[in-house]
Amino acid sequence: MSASPQPHLLAVDDEPHALEALQAAFLLAGYENVTCLADSRDVKPFLDRHGADLILLDLDMPHVTGQEIMEYCAGACPHVPVIVVTAAVDIATAVHCVKVGAFDYLVKPIDLDRLLTAVCRGLEVADLRRENLAHRRRLATGRLERPGAFTGIAARSQAMQNLLAYADAVAPSAHPVLLLGETGVGKELFARALHQASGRPGAFLALNAAGMDEQMFADTLFGHERGAFTGAERARPGLVEAAANGTLFLDEIGDLSTTSQVKLLRLLQDGDYFPIGADRPRRATARFIFATNGDLERPLAEGRFRKDLYYRLRTHEIRIPPLRERPEDIPLLTDTFIADACRELARQPIETPPELHRILAGHSFPGNARELRGLLTDAIRQSRCGEFAVETVRARLATAPRLAPDADPAVVPAVASAESGGLRFPEPMPTLKDIEDAALAEALRRCGGNQSRAGRLLGLSQPAVSKRLRQQRAPG
Repeated sequence: MSASPQPHLLAVDDEPHALEALQAAFLLAGYENVTCLADSRDVKPFLDRHGADLILLDLDMPHVTGQEIMEYCAGACPHVPVIVVTAAVDIATAVHCVKVGAFDYLVKPIDLDRLLTAVCRGLEVADLRRENLAHRRRLATGRLERPGAFTGIAARSQAMQNLLAYADAVAPSAHPVLLLGETGVGKELFARALHQASGRPGAFLALNAAGMDEQMFADTLFGHERGAFTGAERARPGLVEAAANGTLFLDEIGDLSTTSQVKLLRLLQDGDYFPIGADRPRRATARFIFATNGDLERPLAEGRFRKDLYYRLRTHEIRIPPLRERPEDIPLLTDTFIADACRELARQPIETPPELHRILAGHSFPGNARELRGLLTDAIRQSRCGEFAVETVRARLATAPRLAPDADPAVVPAVASAESGGLRFPEPMPTLKDIEDAALAEALRRCGGNQSRAGRLLGLSQPAVSKRLRQQRAPG
């Protein structure tokens, strides 16, 4: 699924017909950059000059043995996986190869499915080894390789600096990235920065999967052929095709139905997909970034989210901390958001008053950076004579709900009556329907319009929320 150059495979075997069979199998599987060497004496000079991403090595060769080549690779290119092939079933030899560093051990005659699976896994491991090495180097030096891609993320805390270093290291990877974090922490901003740092020439496209049924999800993601269903008068490409050689960002993946999860898993495993109504698969070249507002452990435990898909998604996992866990970032974000608001509203630059920092330091920001940006933009809109409207911020925060540090930001405690310990209701008493409508509207507001999450707050299913909304909109 990668737009990066084809991996370079090196096959070493003193039997020419075996090399021909391997090369044919690799070509059929889509691996076009394959070098075959029949003389083991050529391996070391070739690796010194050209390198390789994966080596398929026969053990039983004249001149230089496979074990000698393995020992050389362990020192010269330890990040390159070596898959050993031999005609002899020898446990002692297999154990020795694994100790020296063999990634896998295959016995002739080779089962092609087993071989291709080993090659695919080996290339994934090679990518991860390179990315981990790059990440360690960035942490050691404190420098990003692509700092320009992350300039939109204001970060002063050590936690965020570490995240940026990790994001910089994994940005060129073709593997999926899973972004975790509360509402408003900036997951899409991170996704866009990852795309920019990746150097991919294609587009960055985003899709919020919340509340999408199986048909809508498949049609949006994969597209359809003409005549695939009633009303499909012409073919329409899906987002996977539109994001070719680019990045596709899927938000709220925790709300996907089981059927949609299966389709997504097949896409990630095989790299192929079928538009609705198509009889031939198409190859995906987009890189995928996924996000969710909450941890997936609960839906995993309840069987609402597939474990195999979860482990496929989280090859690279970035957990963005909430603003209350990194208060040292608030002053930097404040200055950034005020400057942005002044530009957007065509105002003269306004200097951040020191008093504002003291006021903001006492708020937990359950809406995170999004809440802070909205608060400051509103204050700039109400500012007069080039002075920041501090009192606007003070008044807004005085009535804003506060969360305990470990509270769920999607659940704000109801207003309680000191006398009764129950909920306060206005006079005259509203009808039950009015209360239900108000509760649904409030749940949707707190969840940013996400019907699935709003339903969980109210103890309803997503279809039940949709049904109630349709009933509210119905005339009469």
